[in-house]
Amino acid sequence: MFIIKPDMLTMFLEPLAGLAEDEVESVYYMSVPPQTEEDYRKIINERLKETFYQKEEKKRKLANLALRYYLSHPTIDFEGVFESILPPFDPPNPPRDFFFWIWEELYGGKEYRVTEEEYKMFTAK
Repeated sequence: MFIIKPDMLTMFLEPLAGLAEDEVESVYYMSVPPQTEEDYRKIINERLKETFYQKEEKKRKLANLALRYYLSHPTIDFEGVFESILPPFDPPNPPRDFFFWIWEELYGGKEYRVTEEEYKMFTAK
């Protein structure tokens, strides 16, 4: 049984945490806010990808499971998870897209959808 919590998704966002309060970052993203899917994917690749892969494998696997679960069964407030880290820019609309793009950039063409059999192994908190 895997216990999945929405805050596990913040592991993907850690390099952006608190940057809303960073004057340089805030000014930059106010002047050049991400507006397109390509803008957000660029941020994922330049700011999130390398840091995520530097984490220990066990943490990466847990984050992967959480992301798969919540993308498959979007029962959480993706905007709330995104905003909770105080990033220097707003999420796309809908915010779930940002997490989907994280999946695509980190895991390529792998299927994210949780099967019915796998779903039975999860407990969401």
